[in-house]
Amino acid sequence: MAHSGEGGVMTAGLMIVGVLAVSLQAQAPTAGDPYDAPLLQGCERTVAASPGGYFPVLVRLDGERLGAVLRGGAPHLGIGGRLDWVVSEDGGRTWGGRVVVADSAWDDRNPACHSMPDGTIVVAYQECHTYDDQGRYGKGTTPSRYMVTRSTDGGSTWSAPVKIDDNAAGVKAGWARVAVDTAGHLFTAWNQPEGSYLRIFSSVSTDGGMN
Repeated sequence: MAHSGEGGVMTAGLMIVGVLAVSLQAQAPTAGDPYDAPLLQGCERTVAASPGGYFPVLVRLDGERLGAVLRGGAPHLGIGGRLDWVVSEDGGRTWGGRVVVADSAWDDRNPACHSMPDGTIVVAYQECHTYDDQGRYGKGTTPSRYMVTRSTDGGSTWSAPVKIDDNAAGVKAGWARVAVDTAGHLFTAWNQPEGSYLRIFSSVSTDGGMN
């Protein structure tokens, strides 16, 4: 049994949670009880990236290969925030070194990630400009942006980022999601707080995220 999606992958009894690889031993749920869930009996954890590793997003690549995009360069907040990429060749038991995905002069954060049918890896993220000249979050006036970068070599190198939002006022803190349809069109959606509401924005690419 295998499940995949942003945030976690289960493969042959091995679950990747955040930046940790966790080997699971679970007690089966009670038959016929739709609200019962497997109970974790024990686990083995492997650190995939340290220090940092905030906001990890995990994707299945091919076979037992897994990739994760995660935060580096700063803690939860910080203008030095960047995005890194790590890969496991054995289903999460061991992990390779970090490769920088995005590291602008601003805070690169809140990633979404998808592996395209042709193997291209696409990462959407926020280039957060809401810092003043003293590096204080929430004090800046420059509009933030949503960006996309892509890799065609398994994450070894990444393209120059492309801006995907067309909001003249910029974007506020939010999270994106990325999906691909059967025709290969790339859909990116992100939320943006507006007072007591959340607005949803979207962008579509017909060339795998290049434009």
